[in-house]
Amino acid sequence: MAAMDKAAVAVIAGVGEGLGFALGKRFAQAGFNVALTARNAERLARLAGEIQKAGGKAFAAPTELRPFGEKF
Repeated sequence: MAAMDKAAVAVIAGVGEGLGFALGKRFAQAGFNVALTARNAERLARLAGEIQKAGGKAFAAPTELRPFGEKF
């Protein structure tokens, strides 16, 4: 996976754990600027911090993507 250009941005939802977390790291390693969303602000900040310490660019936004009022 290679970034298209220096302005390429990957928006990844659900980066709090598992596949989303791994994808966030992988896109950043490939040179993408990453916009990260997750419900868990602490996990989100941890991933953004890891990416930034490694020299990548990450924007973190705590976000709830379920339809309003929907419960799991």
